[in-house]
Amino acid sequence: MKKHKGMIGLMGMAILLAGMAEAQNVFVAPSVAGASDGASWATAYTNLQTAVNDPNAVNGIWVKQGVYAIQTPIFMSNNGAIYGGFAGTETLLAQRDWRANLTTISNAVTATSGDPDHRVFNCDNRSDWRLDGLTICK
Repeated sequence: MKKHKGMIGLMGMAILLAGMAEAQNVFVAPSVAGASDGASWATAYTNLQTAVNDPNAVNGIWVKQGVYAIQTPIFMSNNGAIYGGFAGTETLLAQRDWRANLTTISNAVTATSGDPDHRVFNCDNRSDWRLDGLTICK
């Protein structure tokens, strides 16, 4: 019986490690040539809200340089990190240069007298997000 418990424990550990190895970042770029599923720079999302909603967003969202003009505040629930400053070729976070690759997120909605809200991000009270390497404008 003890052999079986040891084997089950090893199999469980192998499954856990395999799942951890599959964890991936979500990628965002101003435009892509084909399908966009956020799994790589070539297939990056073009909409930041779509990236935030992706289940892999908890592993980190990498945003390529450019200006992202949003029409509504980005609603952020759960936890995660959004990193800007990528040229779009990096494979490691340490390779980005946020000073050279300016990444700007701005609220493109013009204020009206009845709607003065210019929020860019909207977080619920359970969220814990890190914003890094981004320029935020309203």
